[in-house]
Amino acid sequence: MPTRERLLMDPQWRFHRGDISFPKGHDGWLFAGNFKYGAVPPQFDDSIWRVVDLPHDFVVEGEFVRDPACLNVAPVFNPHRNHGSLATGVAWYRKQFIIPATDAGRRLSLEFDGVARDSVVWLNQHYLGRHLSGYTGFRRDITDIANYGALNTLAVRVDSSEYEG
Repeated sequence: MPTRERLLMDPQWRFHRGDISFPKGHDGWLFAGNFKYGAVPPQFDDSIWRVVDLPHDFVVEGEFVRDPACLNVAPVFNPHRNHGSLATGVAWYRKQFIIPATDAGRRLSLEFDGVARDSVVWLNQHYLGRHLSGYTGFRRDITDIANYGALNTLAVRVDSSEYEG
């Protein structure tokens, strides 16, 4: 029986703060089975994106916003109130990697310790799922969509606009 193997994928991710625009009329992009727009396809050029190692928190590396509305105690949603006056928003992470051909026949999964906050994950343009909580980890099986002995493209969209906790 083969032993379980865990590989760390934290180094060398491409990172872009901000959303990537999609063609008009493709509002179902979030849950598309084989999505071909934006930062999801392997041919998307992310060469100007920053290289970061995980864990990475794009909200914390932002600028503090001195917004009088943040001091308002009324129960009105303010995107800064629950993030310590840090600006929130959307960001993308991408990573390309090769899975050895010798791994064919093994069960493979991606394990995320946590992505804050609302994350959507694709591998090789296939929607793997959405996870709303930044406080809990999640796992996605990739056995049937992995490219063995070839390039794999992992794309993660993160939206920290809503508060949690």
